[in-house]
Amino acid sequence: MITAKVFDNTMTPKSARLMALLCLVLALAPFLLMPTSVLFCIVSIRADVHDLVAYPDGTSSFQQDRKHDLAISLTALMLDAMACVALWGVAAIALNLLKPRWQSVVWATCAIAGLGSALMRNGYVGPETAQSFSILFVYVPAVVGLLSISGFLIPNKSEYYSGHALPR
Repeated sequence: MITAKVFDNTMTPKSARLMALLCLVLALAPFLLMPTSVLFCIVSIRADVHDLVAYPDGTSSFQQDRKHDLAISLTALMLDAMACVALWGVAAIALNLLKPRWQSVVWATCAIAGLGSALMRNGYVGPETAQSFSILFVYVPAVVGLLSISGFLIPNKSEYYSGHALPR
């Protein structure tokens, strides 16, 4: 009977590290374009707040539109911040620096950021939208989000094989 090698708590399976590396490669292009997205959100938030303060007696539909635009801009800014944190976390997983419980937090953050970003920006895609925008800001984050969901499915070897016999 073959006994399994006992792993310490920081050992990450090779498949999780490869998946993290794949997520890093896929998310690199949208990450490099993130400063423009952040600047656009900040300018949009500033304009919406200015309109709300400058025209307090505006019609209810004007006020509602400004508040809706403000909420969308704040959500986009929050998703970009989550994507930045998730990208650093995925890099830590690829380098085998995180314990299993923190890996779960990183995979969850990556899934929320990727799928949330894809769902939010999907509303901006229309017939005249450039295909590169659709690929970079909708499809790539969606794929990264789906890959990170499958990151939960990769078992940690230390939980399953420590001290147990492996079948032949």
